[in-house]
Amino acid sequence: QIIDIPVGPGLLGCVVDALGDLINTKGPIATNQFSNLWAIIHPPLSTEQVNQPVMTGLKPIDVMVPIGCGQSELIIGDHQTGRTVVAIDTILNQKCWNNGKDDEKKLYCVYVAVGQKCFTEAQLKVCRATVIYST
Repeated sequence: QIIDIPVGPGLLGCVVDALGDLINTKGPIATNQFSNLWAIIHPPLSTEQVNQPVMTGLKPIDVMVPIGCGQSELIIGDHQTGRTVVAIDTILNQKCWNNGKDDEKKLYCVYVAVGQKCFTEAQLKVCRATVIYST
């Protein structure tokens, strides 16, 4: 049987596992859109050229390793080097872009943590408080 997972705007702010089951306590997923888990995606080289930068909020990263809107980014490093904090900080920094009325400038971030322990909403709140405190 083909596995369908929930997709769409109703998934924003949710923490889900690989099968789309809700992990955090936000409540039931408010979406009626589903997509095949094994759907064919576009090959990386067939996508459009990146012409809009994503501001991470971390100046060294923005200057030395610019990230483009629509681009996948692999964050590598040793244990306890802050990879998760960089990713969460970048996602939270997009709030200023998404508060505007212009839908063309809105940016939706997807954070995928492979091999991580269960990432709870309480941990995200701690990260959010740390990021706000440190900026």
